[in-house]
Amino acid sequence: MLYQKEIYLCLVIESGVQAMNEKILWSLSYGLYAIGVEGESYPSACIANTVFQVTAEPVILAVSIHHDNYTHQQIMKHKRFTISVLSEDTSGAVIGALGFTTGRNTEKLKNIRYKMLQEGLPVLKENICCWMLCKVIQTVETPTHTVFSQRSRREAREAQASR
Repeated sequence: MLYQKEIYLCLVIESGVQAMNEKILWSLSYGLYAIGVEGESYPSACIANTVFQVTAEPVILAVSIHHDNYTHQQIMKHKRFTISVLSEDTSGAVIGALGFTTGRNTEKLKNIRYKMLQEGLPVLKENICCWMLCKVIQTVETPTHTVFSQRSRREAREAQASR
């Protein structure tokens, strides 16, 4: 492993309200991200709402992907992926195409504008704030998700989309 940094996962055992209500989680801020991977037959991507910065120097991020996702399978296999940070202008059609179908037997990017990096990974071209190319350096398992820690192999790239 490149880095022996610890990632601490926690279980919420008490909250600032009388009875624990899962609706308090709605108060956390989230974004939407397209996580791009090499596919078996064609590139693929899924929607994630959990990407966060772990360290600034070196730049280490973490992303959480459900075990059942094809994207999870491909990240485990290739140990690299891209993150396209979606803007507020991203259409529901793009989010639906990447979020509500599986890439195992569907070409999810077929009707979405994207470019292939020389590393063989896709990044979206429209309505993104930036994109990053990432290499997995550590994983943490939960009952339903894997948290992938990754180092950005390049600085975040400003999006040239729709300009």
